[in-house]
Amino acid sequence: MQVNMSAVIGVAQSDEITTVVCKPNHKSEATYTYKCQNTLARTLTPGDRCLVRTGNAKGVSIMEVVEVHETPKFDMSDMHIDYKWLFQRVDSKLLGQLEFRDNLIKEKLNAKKQESAQTQILAAFGIGSITELNIPSLEALDSQ
Repeated sequence: MQVNMSAVIGVAQSDEITTVVCKPNHKSEATYTYKCQNTLARTLTPGDRCLVRTGNAKGVSIMEVVEVHETPKFDMSDMHIDYKWLFQRVDSKLLGQLEFRDNLIKEKLNAKKQESAQTQILAAFGIGSITELNIPSLEALDSQ
């Protein structure tokens, strides 16, 4: 009888690990099952991003969690599955803060750019603001 040794190794550790189903990104339908320490698995929820070991010895990829199994689910019959480790949750809080800050700066710079452009246009006509043209207000025009 042939058995998937990668699955057997996982089962041998089943008191300490479970399996987690992931996909490469939110658009992908393809899923992959990884082994994961229980302490980490308990902190994961669908949609979390995680680091996983890929096919070669030094390869690492970012995957999206689809499902966390309460107990490990290894396919003992499929000889082609080599269960790799999911070993870290990606905390993107700092990235979100950095990007939020970038967007605030961009908004402020665009507002200053617009203000500067308006000032330059008025200066080209030799005025600082519309009040220098002695134009009646809308209320004054309405009362005429």
